[in-house]
Amino acid sequence: MTQGGDARGRKASSVRSKLFRATAGLSLYEQGHLAQALASTGNNVLETIQHMKARSHKQKSSSKASTTKFQWLHDQMHLKKLEQAATKDVDATILKLVNDSPPPTLPPASRRTPGTRGLADPEDASYEATMAAAVAEMQTQRLGQLRAYQSDRDTRAAMKLLLHNIRTEAAVKGPIWFAQVKVQLQSLMLDSILGHHALAEQLSTEADACNEELQTACRALCRHRPPTAATTLDGASFRKATGRLRTSLDTWRQLLANAFPQRDEDDAADPGDVVDPDLKYSILLEFETLDAQLRSDLAALDDAYRAGVKATGGEVPADGRGGAASHTRWTAEDHERFLKVFKDCDPKGVRNEAFLQRLAPLLPHKTKRELSLHDQWHRLHRRYLRDTLDRNKEHEAKVAAAFNKAKETLVDAAEACKARQNADADQARRAAAQALLHAQVARFQLKRDLQAEAAAHQEEIARLEAQALQDALETKRRREHELKKKLVQDYKGWQELHAIADEEAAAAARANEEELKAKRMAANAERVQFRVDELEHKAALQQQEALRQKEEVDARRKALEDLKLTTPYAAKLAEMQVDPERTRQPTVAFQANVDAAHEPLGVHEAGLFPSHGYDTDKLFKDARFKLGLALQNAGLAQTEYARQAMANVAVRNAGAYRHSVQPKTQLW
Repeated sequence: MTQGGDARGRKASSVRSKLFRATAGLSLYEQGHLAQALASTGNNVLETIQHMKARSHKQKSSSKASTTKFQWLHDQMHLKKLEQAATKDVDATILKLVNDSPPPTLPPASRRTPGTRGLADPEDASYEATMAAAVAEMQTQRLGQLRAYQSDRDTRAAMKLLLHNIRTEAAVKGPIWFAQVKVQLQSLMLDSILGHHALAEQLSTEADACNEELQTACRALCRHRPPTAATTLDGASFRKATGRLRTSLDTWRQLLANAFPQRDEDDAADPGDVVDPDLKYSILLEFETLDAQLRSDLAALDDAYRAGVKATGGEVPADGRGGAASHTRWTAEDHERFLKVFKDCDPKGVRNEAFLQRLAPLLPHKTKRELSLHDQWHRLHRRYLRDTLDRNKEHEAKVAAAFNKAKETLVDAAEACKARQNADADQARRAAAQALLHAQVARFQLKRDLQAEAAAHQEEIARLEAQALQDALETKRRREHELKKKLVQDYKGWQELHAIADEEAAAAARANEEELKAKRMAANAERVQFRVDELEHKAALQQQEALRQKEEVDARRKALEDLKLTTPYAAKLAEMQVDPERTRQPTVAFQANVDAAHEPLGVHEAGLFPSHGYDTDKLFKDARFKLGLALQNAGLAQTEYARQAMANVAVRNAGAYRHSVQPKTQLW
């Protein structure tokens, strides 16, 4: 027994040693071969490890399959939403591009067959033709893509209609016919799907090719060589294009010289090569745009100058700049005399008739009209030169600003490129050092001693057991999570059903409420109509009562008139005439008093003391009276504000008020 136990212990030790070497120093391929060699020895540890690996692989595969399926479903839903959202936009765009927009008119250089499709070389066409060809190519690609989308939509609609017709006829022709048609329908749909994917791949390939051609055109526009003699342009256009290209190349070289002043001219590495061609193209395009604006403005000034000179009877040279002899029948001596008088009168503001009167004695052989036309020509020429100089100065300022901006951009791009190169070099050095360290570590691992191998073997076994336990716990946790997820989904489904039921109950309650509201509105309408009828009846009765009362008043007045005619003195009353003036005549007593007014009154008549109170003049001068009268006219006499104002107003004649009752006089 002891010898058998020792043999089994030595065998297990040898198996563990072999297993440790397989897990620590050998590759996965060698570990697989070693596991196959040890399978016949009945090693339980190795079998446990293999079973654990198999289960782990199955779990990873199932998890990966579930994740892939979920991602596929998510992508399908997202694509369906995008398709539904883009359907209307695609329809509108197709109608707008195909029906409304006219076909683009391309230059001869851009009308190419599909076999020779591509952008025109800047050496074989002008810049405008090249850009027009690029834009036309992009529009053609976009239109083809939209047509492909429309064709796909039509195919899906036809498939849906065909499937609907087959389902309708299957109920009539039977299951045998449906089984035969089903195979053919599956083949047709498979061909359609494959064709759709092939078309999508083709469109993607063409889009990539178009993008590459656009990048190639941008790089070709920035190449450092002038156009050759094989150009298709005419002589003047060729010279202008050559001049603009040389100017752009000179500007680019000057930018490089200013941005990199420390660069060695013999150095083969050009700093401009590290710059992105798109950036170089955008910088040169900005300078070309400024030059084009300058040429356009100068051409507009030149056209205006030519029109003005022709109106004054002058001649314009071919270069557009007229001199002293540019005006018809004017010699240099006559123009010098004109300039002498002009320089003397222009600062003083002497113009028009006064200027012509001073100029006429010096040029007696010129008529007044000729002098006036020459004055207009000279002022027009001065204005043209001044505007041209100002526009050139403005162009120089814009070019200087653009030059400084481009210089900063180039310096930043070069620094960024240099930083990227340094980072790549550092990363390469770190990778080499890391590879060296890995090699050293691998050599050190091969030299470990047997004691370290045994300890590592025990640790590996403990780790595998812990990993198995962890995998079991993870599997249990995942199953519990799936169960909880299913329960949550079921709960959400019940919640949705309850929400639908609640919504239906609310809809029924709203419908019942609407019905009750309609009934109440009908009853209220009847009630309102009854009240309106009663109100109209009451108003009619009131109107009849008012008419009856008016008739009674008229009858009473008529009875009084008839009664007045029956009185004994009715005739005298009829003969009497109204004389208001008689009532205004003074009476005899009043006239006697007026006649006796010059005599002083006695003591018993005049009184011992002056009379107190107000007369008319004092009354209309009093503030309280005027304020009360104004408040009364405004309708505010009974308000609280009016009472406070009347109480607080200042009183001038305080003695005129009697605050106590005066005793009666004792004179009689």
